Amino acid sequence: MFESIQNKAHQSMGFASLFVFNATFKVIDKKKADTNKQNIEKRKPVFIEEEKFLIKTKPEFQKKKREIEKLEKAGQFPRSLIVDYSNLRIKRIGCRSNLRHWIKEFKEWGIIATSTELDDD
Repeated sequence: MFESIQNKAHQSMGFASLFVFNATFKVIDKKKADTNKQNIEKRKPVFIEEEKFLIKTKPEFQKKKREIEKLEKAGQFPRSLIVDYSNLRIKRIGCRSNLRHWIKEFKEWGIIATSTELDDD
């Protein structure tokens, strides 16, 4: 019964599935979700884009981190690589911060949003 109600709520909000990349969206208060449908639909694509960015840049970030560690052990300090790494790290931290903020907003709107990309690098 609950699953049927939740599926109808998801369909009415345009959610094709509960799973979007590593994000999940689950209706916990249909009344709030209906009231905030416009906010949810506006924020959901931004949430997904932040998720995509974190997923897409993770291998690049880890590669740069390993390269820097390897070169530093050899006594080299590749300034341009360190700057690139730092810039990417700052962007990734910002994305995770945004996701945490939006998770709180979704909860206020009757939706539980989760992301598996919230771990620090």
